[in-house]
Amino acid sequence: MEMIKCIQLEKESAGRSLFTIQQLSLQAGQKVGLVGNNGVGKSTFLKILLGLDRDFAGQIEVKADWAYVPQLQERSSLSGGEQVWKSIQEAFAQRPQLLIMDEPTANLDQDHQEKLIKQIKRYRGSLLVVSHDRHFLNQIASHIWHLEEGKVQVYLGNYEAFVESHRARREGQQEAYEAYQKKVAQLKKSPTRASGQGSEDGEERERDRSQPILEEFVNKSLFPVVELKQSIPRLFHSPPPHSSNCLGDSLRLEMKRTLFATIVRFGV
Repeated sequence: MEMIKCIQLEKESAGRSLFTIQQLSLQAGQKVGLVGNNGVGKSTFLKILLGLDRDFAGQIEVKADWAYVPQLQERSSLSGGEQVWKSIQEAFAQRPQLLIMDEPTANLDQDHQEKLIKQIKRYRGSLLVVSHDRHFLNQIASHIWHLEEGKVQVYLGNYEAFVESHRARREGQQEAYEAYQKKVAQLKKSPTRASGQGSEDGEERERDRSQPILEEFVNKSLFPVVELKQSIPRLFHSPPPHSSNCLGDSLRLEMKRTLFATIVRFGV
């Protein structure tokens, strides 16, 4: 059963494309870590998911009751770690089918981080968490969504598995590109290449002959989801605040930029 479904989701920021997601889904029972460099759009994606950002194109559906633990933003009589822990426990108390968390371990001490890991492992619902904490992701993630260069790639396994799989993907792309360059160079030296300087017919024939090589390179670069063993990460950012939990009932957003329709219950 799908908890989250995205189809042709596009978001622009400051006149440029922030990300384009052709198709993406989170299945029941999956625990997904959303990772990527700062500024790539992770927080924006969560805002769209939660109905807080409605300026996008495409379709996104949340087909489950959900609770949200945001990053720590406000001061109170409680310490940062106390605020975070209180927010997390109130979210779990909702018993949601889907739990969405933004940097939940950033303000927690080691003891509470380990308690959270155990709690998530016992949790039978689905999880989507933005985190820069590689130890945390290694312990709890069944999948990694990597947001990079405006695209989301899905990897099976925890953060270590993602690192290994991502490295293999990059190395494969580089090898395919180098092979493509060699084949194009060979074509340019081919005796069947049209003679004559500036010959439009010759240039056209060269483009026609290069096209299948380019397509072969592109196909080799589109690797499927790879399942590898696990081992390594590198991260850490900021945390979530007081209990700003939201329970949504069948949230559905279908938009053309600013057009939207939502059915949401907010509970504090």
